Amino acid sequence: QLLLALAWPWHRPAVTLDFAGGRVFPLGGAFDPRVLLPACAIALLLIEIVLLWRKRRLPALPLLLALAALLPVSNLLVPTASFIGERFLYLPFAGVALAAAVAWEMAGACLASRPAARGAGWGGAWIAAAGLIVICAVTAAARAGEWKSEEAIARAWSARFPNEPMVWNRLGLAALEGNDPEGAREHFQRSLALDPDNTPVNLRLGMVLSRLGRWAEAVAPLGRAVGLEPSDPEPRIALSRAYLSLGRAADAVREAEAAYALRPALPAARQALGSALFENGRYVEAAGMYRLLVGDEPQSALLRHGLILSLDKAGRHDDAEAEAREAARRIPDSPIFDLWCARFAARAGRTDEAFPRLREARDSGGPVGRWLHEVQDLLPLRDDPRARDLAGPAR
Repeated sequence: QLLLALAWPWHRPAVTLDFAGGRVFPLGGAFDPRVLLPACAIALLLIEIVLLWRKRRLPALPLLLALAALLPVSNLLVPTASFIGERFLYLPFAGVALAAAVAWEMAGACLASRPAARGAGWGGAWIAAAGLIVICAVTAAARAGEWKSEEAIARAWSARFPNEPMVWNRLGLAALEGNDPEGAREHFQRSLALDPDNTPVNLRLGMVLSRLGRWAEAVAPLGRAVGLEPSDPEPRIALSRAYLSLGRAADAVREAEAAYALRPALPAARQALGSALFENGRYVEAAGMYRLLVGDEPQSALLRHGLILSLDKAGRHDDAEAEAREAARRIPDSPIFDLWCARFAARAGRTDEAFPRLREARDSGGPVGRWLHEVQDLLPLRDDPRARDLAGPAR
């Protein structure tokens, strides 16, 4: 199939070129036609090279290059594995093209040595050369569009190799890059229909379904990815998030704990476990995870908010207030931490401390007027005259 593609690039194999590379011996054995026929072709080419070499003919050298480059895709050493073996044809084709050029030059020299045929011979040669150039130019122009983007390449491959799962995986990745998650879902599903045990594609499908909000559907491919690669924390993290979105907090904790056990230093594993523990009501443990994450990313407002909220839910209000003060000091442009400080001050009856904090939050863009009516800790401050001033825009 690949040798035929050398001479006829539009050739489309009738069957997939995936030859089950897991077999110990290439393909079906030494007498498998897919081994025997390439062996015969290689043998004939080798005989031709030996004959040319013995006659000191120059085409022997480029043909030797073609022979050496054809061996990796001959199925004699290892299975070709997939259509990607077509890429190995670039070097063999270079050898064939060089051999053709040498033969063309030799033919021209032969014609030039015959005065009677000199004019007619070269005229026909130039006509043939011009025709070949036109054919190559038209062919190159017709296929140039296949290389304009990653998606165009993948679509061209899918037309030639519809039974190759990697083609549909590449199309799915191209769709993701084009911000088309629905298209990516279709391509990943088609890839998995051909190769259901592909861990990365199962993971990608699950993550795309999660992105689309189809959490219940995401559980199946993510669970399969976990089963195929139990030592990889990434599928477990994605599965934990899907469970969390479905309200299955206990299942989310199980997967997040397994991911954390595999890679304790992985920030994504820590964050997944922190979120799962919080939703499961295990606030002290969640605070421990968020504290580790804050140590890695001290400027992350989201992680510091998670730490403060976990400590507050756990009843450790003094620790939560201390973290709120530290966060407000480190990230002064975030109004949420001034809000936290104001809440703790209002709870303790420290009104004179709460209002300056709320003013700082308003000046940082926080909707203090809405907070005064919605946040339970701030409700006692609404009747204070200073609250009316805070309800307006920042000065």
